Amino acid sequence: MTTRNFIKQTTLSYSVLAIVMVMGYAMRIIFAKNLSTYDYGLFYSILGLFGFLSIFRSLGTNTSLIHFLPKYIKDKNNSKIKSLLLSVFFFQFCLGLTISTLLFIFSKTIATTYLHLPEAAGLIRLQAITYLIIGFVEFIKSVFSGYQKPAFSMLYDALRNTFIVGFSWLALRYGLFNVKNLIIIWLISYVLFALIYFILFLFQHKEL
Repeated sequence: MTTRNFIKQTTLSYSVLAIVMVMGYAMRIIFAKNLSTYDYGLFYSILGLFGFLSIFRSLGTNTSLIHFLPKYIKDKNNSKIKSLLLSVFFFQFCLGLTISTLLFIFSKTIATTYLHLPEAAGLIRLQAITYLIIGFVEFIKSVFSGYQKPAFSMLYDALRNTFIVGFSWLALRYGLFNVKNLIIIWLISYVLFALIYFILFLFQHKEL
């Protein structure tokens, strides 16, 4: 890496980090000011639960992807690249689908025994869908990192946080801001940017 590229990448990293931090802070202010104490606690309790379960989503396969993908790219071995991507994707998809399905099925049990809030079952079902989508997002981000395109991976959180802040503001303006709609915005943000990033990857790597 040349000095110029290093400076550009470092500048981009700090700029994106600053945006992520600002948008993250803005989100917390919006949520804290406009959700009741009960809904605010409920929202972050659900995120905390699914955050813990995220350690089971890929079981280290994204790290392996980032490690092996540059080697195959350097050798221009498209068959191995395709095989690696498909293997990791299907493993993660099957694992994520299994966990999401179990969470969906046992949402009432989780809501009553873990959160002690039976009314949270519906929110857990929505977040179970999000859990599956996040697995795909993490996969595609790892692919971009493996292709030595860290900008795409770094920009993701900044763009998604900005989207959430923007749509939260719209929800507030039209009197639609509540914990259920916030979970839906959370889900839509992952779905939207997963599709965008997937289309970008297909467009840039037609050879696969």
